[in-house]
Amino acid sequence: DFRRLKNILEKVIDSHHADLSDVVSGSLDDFANRMFQANIISNTVKDHPDFNKIMKDYKAQMLFLKQLADFRNHCLHLILILQNIGGPASTAAEQLEREWTKGVFNEMGIEFMIVMKPQQAQQTKVNQQNPP
Repeated sequence: DFRRLKNILEKVIDSHHADLSDVVSGSLDDFANRMFQANIISNTVKDHPDFNKIMKDYKAQMLFLKQLADFRNHCLHLILILQNIGGPASTAAEQLEREWTKGVFNEMGIEFMIVMKPQQAQQTKVNQQNPP
């Protein structure tokens, strides 16, 4: 049920809303530009960056996602954007990923891996180099 998945993801975002706002406040223009480049926010929001409006657009886009892979990609965009901003935003990205993964598994019983972990990436590389 994608509505349930959306609610889980939004609950995590909402629980960190104030902290996320704080960590991107010094980089709000950069954050808005990156979110616009990822086609997550409107041109109007990009031109007049406001964290609340950015996150409103981010969550609104989830209303139209109908595949698990689409939800993963949407979450991945936010995580990568936060990581690219760096500093506390990068730490926030890691926390969001952990909480999204844990929340989806605990409430829906499904694996919701957003970012491939280094050891998994290495194993994938090894498997590609040495097919069975």
